[in-house]
Amino acid sequence: MRTFASYAGAVVVENLEELVDVAEILARFPKPLTAGVGIVTVSGAFCCVALDLCDDLGLDVPRLAPETEATLKSVLPPFAKPSNPLDLTTQPIREPELLGKGLAALLADPGIGSVVVAIVPGAEPPQAVRYLKGLHPAIKNPAKPVVLAMMGDGSPLIEEFSALLRESGIALSRSPERSLRAVARVTEYGRMCAASERMSRSRLVRPVPPVERGAMPEYAAKQYLAGIGIKIPEGELAQDVEDATRIASRIGYPVALKAQHACLEHKSEIGGVAVGIANEADLRRSWTQVTENVSRARPDLRLERILVEKMAAEGVEMIVGAKRDPHWGPVLLVGLGGIWTETLNDVRLLPPDLPEGMILTEITRLKGYALLRGARGLPPRDCTALAKTVALIGGVILARPELNEIDINPLVVYAENQGGVAVDALIVAA
Repeated sequence: MRTFASYAGAVVVENLEELVDVAEILARFPKPLTAGVGIVTVSGAFCCVALDLCDDLGLDVPRLAPETEATLKSVLPPFAKPSNPLDLTTQPIREPELLGKGLAALLADPGIGSVVVAIVPGAEPPQAVRYLKGLHPAIKNPAKPVVLAMMGDGSPLIEEFSALLRESGIALSRSPERSLRAVARVTEYGRMCAASERMSRSRLVRPVPPVERGAMPEYAAKQYLAGIGIKIPEGELAQDVEDATRIASRIGYPVALKAQHACLEHKSEIGGVAVGIANEADLRRSWTQVTENVSRARPDLRLERILVEKMAAEGVEMIVGAKRDPHWGPVLLVGLGGIWTETLNDVRLLPPDLPEGMILTEITRLKGYALLRGARGLPPRDCTALAKTVALIGGVILARPELNEIDINPLVVYAENQGGVAVDALIVAA
């Protein structure tokens, strides 16, 4: 696997040959394309194969504009249909100039971003030269990428053909399949770049305060996140059980109790968390249980207080985080959260300054994206709010160089336009 990338994102190619084809296109047309592909060929069978392949690749094959169809009707033989893919039949054997006319029409179509010309060299080597001469008027200075795919890797191409090709400056491939794959990759890359240009990079609208060295207790970490615009559950710190009952009555049951201390990064593992507390009697029992559990597991700790927090409604649990890697610098992470984080390891690693639009694209590449899209009758989730949260975390770790780690797990994501809430959080500074 190989990768080519810019600040807009990265695209993976399958092998070295495909990478070469991609590089040839970008070398000739550095501004990446965004519209779909036009296909010119002399084979009806290849039209069908190409459509299936483009569908697999996610590469658009646009319908021709009415003006383009009219132009083609005026130059094509009556038995050739103006369409995309454009099958010129075997007529170019007698009229090689048809290749140039067909290519010129597709290049002029505003809905087409690139063209692949897929032909066979011919029974005799000079036929490939005649084809290339027929194409020549349309490829002198093409405004869009053109790839000439000569079918049959083993068939020879004479020196006259190679000389003409060098003059034309278009990319040559010996495999139409590889050509379409390369165009698909470049189109994907172009769309990433275009989206980055359209969307301003995520910026924090609130000032980002400095962070003291060490790990923050959960409550403090959540307050910090709330200060930059990330929603957290309603809650308050309680010093004793009477304080806790007062808070719970105010925010409403059900509530959760969470032991608070900077050293308690994994509270659940020592019984420092109680959830789904439905009433005051449950709250009093849970308070006793949580304090005894923590005292037994960590007799060296003196609890700073216990967080009484409104239980978050059910949703899709995600993890959102950032870490300052010693080699790579700040890296963002988004993926399935809760109990699935370590079990499925379904995450995407992203640059911290990735725009929200590109974060959305990366979210769709998660294996568990079906849960966010709406699986088994469940509603689609607010992926826009999820992407915004990821972008905000990226902005924080870029703005505060003392931050080593930010971890929201889970971030519960609700239905579309309903946002999400950070249920648990960890922030560590150097």
